[in-house]
Amino acid sequence: MIAILKFYYFPSVLYQKFYKDISKVWEGEVLVEKVFFNFFSPSELRGMTLKDYQGNVYLEVGVCKVTLSGWQKIMPKATELDFNKVRLYIEPDKPNLGLPLKINQTSNAPLNFTNIPFKAIHAQEMSLHTFSDTDQDLLCGQLAFTTTINHPYCRFKLDQHISSQTDTLLLEGRLNTKTADINMNMTISKTVHEGFMGTILKPLKSNYFNRLQGHAEGTLQAKGNLNQINSLLPTGQIQLTQGEILFDEETKSQNIEVDFKLEQSKIEINITQADFLGGQVQGHVNLNFQPGTSFQYGGVIYGYRCELEQVSDYWDLPQKLQKGSVTLEYTFDSHWESQKMLNGQGHLFFDDADLWRIPIISHIYQLTTTSKKNDNESDSSIAFEHQGPEIKITHAQMASQLVALRTENGGKINLDSGEIDFYIIVAPLAQVENLLAKVPIVDLLLNLKSKLIRFRIKGHIQDDPILLVKKEPIKDVSEGITEFISGVLNLGGELGGGLIQQVEKIIQPTQNQSPHKN
Repeated sequence: MIAILKFYYFPSVLYQKFYKDISKVWEGEVLVEKVFFNFFSPSELRGMTLKDYQGNVYLEVGVCKVTLSGWQKIMPKATELDFNKVRLYIEPDKPNLGLPLKINQTSNAPLNFTNIPFKAIHAQEMSLHTFSDTDQDLLCGQLAFTTTINHPYCRFKLDQHISSQTDTLLLEGRLNTKTADINMNMTISKTVHEGFMGTILKPLKSNYFNRLQGHAEGTLQAKGNLNQINSLLPTGQIQLTQGEILFDEETKSQNIEVDFKLEQSKIEINITQADFLGGQVQGHVNLNFQPGTSFQYGGVIYGYRCELEQVSDYWDLPQKLQKGSVTLEYTFDSHWESQKMLNGQGHLFFDDADLWRIPIISHIYQLTTTSKKNDNESDSSIAFEHQGPEIKITHAQMASQLVALRTENGGKINLDSGEIDFYIIVAPLAQVENLLAKVPIVDLLLNLKSKLIRFRIKGHIQDDPILLVKKEPIKDVSEGITEFISGVLNLGGELGGGLIQQVEKIIQPTQNQSPHKN
């Protein structure tokens, strides 16, 4: 009789009781492979799986030990659960971490955890994974979790057990099971993999942070109410070193050093170092956001000597450049009242670049020079400002051994429509060099005017250059044009590298770079 009770009756009772208790908080299937019942020690449920009704697995448990009380009653009560070998799948950007929990009586009711029937829940050898329809990635492993429940309070603690003494991860706090108020603190000093930083910086909703990995160190605090999960914003600081982001299968940024300072609705991101596209990047970004709305952000980015071949491949430019580098200074901001409007201004400097590969420039060479060798390396400096996709060229010039080229102020480019409209003045250097050397200053502007060529470039950027480039009458020649052409000739068909020197002082490159121009 005792054998029948132990191996048949009580295992069935235990499973039914466990299923009933779990079903109070779980909206889905509860599966258990085997039940081992004990009178005087915790009973065991092995091979436990929790799914939603669509068959998606959210929790896998090797062994769950159940402590029972109330044997004087027909149905004893499960008071404590002890899980071992746990795999939990979550969706950090969704309410309740994406778990199908029964914590609302109605869709509009406030969260209420008072129906949790257990006094304590423990978990060992636990791993946390991000869950989606396409992948299940390890977020953090070797975790231990414990919680004690004495309604209306629930105290919890999550830490990571690693043999290395240098790695630390500790999350602890208190939840009011009736009001859903929560207060928690996190301390971290560990190597983190893809997905971890994206979870911590969830308000930013950026896939780039999901791909960020490296060594993270810092502390965060958060308090609020789970009924307004988007307002549960952390405060503190996280520093990431030895960082890396994989943008695609071939492009990644390495040696990243970045500080994140969080203060509820404000986040400061300070990039002190990052290798990217063969060059280096620094900058800082400030973000202010309201829960449930787009955020306001602004900052400045510096890029130093990024290789144009890698830049062309990464942005999949229609004209692939193979030589030279680009240096960038870009200041930007965006506002709530124009949620999708990014405004900014910047300065680009192309150094020893094969810009002749761009069809418009190649066509201008054909129209203004007699040289059969147009594959000269070029320098180019472009200053611009923009509101959304509308770019205004405030200053642009290019120099090679064949031509010196300068835009007139007010040129426009629309990134959405692809329409361009601007004027350029071209000086064929072979024709103006002797003129600058022999003609007196008094007569120089008048004589130089006959050697310069003015073009209007108007149409769609993908149009044939023959349709885009039209010759226009030359206007008055300013002293600025004369000084520009003289400077190009003095430097042997190059521009001065003023922007490169300026950004170099800011970035202080850590790698050996080719010497900048004077």
